[in-house]
Amino acid sequence: MLDDSGEEGAPRPLLLDALLNVADDEQKDVIRAAALAAGILWHCPACRWDNPGPATCSEGPGLCRTPKPTAEQTAA
Repeated sequence: MLDDSGEEGAPRPLLLDALLNVADDEQKDVIRAAALAAGILWHCPACRWDNPGPATCSEGPGLCRTPKPTAEQTAA
């Protein structure tokens, strides 16, 4: 439902990206939770970023991306 990348002529950006781009913060949390539960995204325990289901590791140089700021760091 959230991943239309396998469909012939799938629109770009992917449906998940399009939904996240127009959602408010609360909606983004719900959308990400649904995508994680469906296996469309997976959460890297090392850098705390969400990644596409087919990815084997977080994107970026090395094994992971720069660690995502925690809620406490962004609130400061």
